[in-house]
Amino acid sequence: MNHAQVQPLWGAIDDMAKGEKREILFKESGYRCMACGKRWENTGVWSMSQIIPVRHSRQVRLDGRTIICEECRDKKGHASVPGYVGTLPFRKRLAYWSRVDRACRKGLITQHKRNLLLSGFNPFRRIRNKKIKKRSLKYSKLLWEETRGTCIYCGIPLSTGAVTYDHIVPRSLGGRSCFENYVIACPDCNVAKGNLPVDEFIKSYPEKKRITFVHRVNDMVRCGRMSKKKAEILLNFENRHTRCFRFRFFRRLFTVTVSQTRI
Repeated sequence: MNHAQVQPLWGAIDDMAKGEKREILFKESGYRCMACGKRWENTGVWSMSQIIPVRHSRQVRLDGRTIICEECRDKKGHASVPGYVGTLPFRKRLAYWSRVDRACRKGLITQHKRNLLLSGFNPFRRIRNKKIKKRSLKYSKLLWEETRGTCIYCGIPLSTGAVTYDHIVPRSLGGRSCFENYVIACPDCNVAKGNLPVDEFIKSYPEKKRITFVHRVNDMVRCGRMSKKKAEILLNFENRHTRCFRFRFFRRLFTVTVSQTRI
């Protein structure tokens, strides 16, 4: 079956029974877990997982789902499939990339589904979970309770295996590794934010999503789970200031101006 034969069938396939849909997804992945490549041995509860999680959507549409094993389902949590695979070792990331590309060449999956499975995925870059320093590990439970186990930016519930710690003010902009500058975030938001300040990162959100973010932070302050100081860092971006550093090098005086945010 080639790619041209697969494309027009999705509308009719979505009306099939759940067992028939599972069988089609198994054939797409070659009876392997699409994430880790584990072979199906008729053991465990394998699930039809959403490639890119869509909240409040329980409809099983094959163009947006893939088959993964029970172990990957528990570790992935609410993260996307390519985001979860990005945390695996290099050999498994490379095998995932070749597995998806081979399935597309054989016509088992459409080009649209291939783009979903490889969206934001780079086999040569591993997404590492940012760890808090040992002296700050006692704050990890407080950070979890602060947002009640949800990503501070998108609000998606997280599992313990898909939690990353993000600096509100990046260290490259003068942020410190302290409790008031740490929040928990999902791997996708952590990678997308990078070294951007919060205001520049939130500007990329749609207006409705930005309003939801502001309401979420205000609710945390009102319930007493987040301090007003941290909320000001997340919502108030007028407290930037500049610092001038002067140093002498080979009898010449140099001045460096650094703009940073107070924390």
